[in-house]
Amino acid sequence: MPLTKKELDALSRLFRLSAREVELIALILDGVSTNAELAQRTGLSVATVKVYVHQLLSKIGAPDKLAGAIVCLKNVGRL
Repeated sequence: MPLTKKELDALSRLFRLSAREVELIALILDGVSTNAELAQRTGLSVATVKVYVHQLLSKIGAPDKLAGAIVCLKNVGRL
């Protein structure tokens, strides 16, 4: 479920996300589910994606990508 730039900006401010973390959560919300796919889409290594995803999930208080997506959707009023 793609978010608008305004919604992504709101998440960035709320959770103090970096631009890269916002890019990754946007891809996750678009249905990109594996670190390998995220790496391919962003041009990063899988290891680097793992670090960013771990930081992202820590900031939003989610144990995994699915829970992270749900937290984000709830915080922008989509759920």
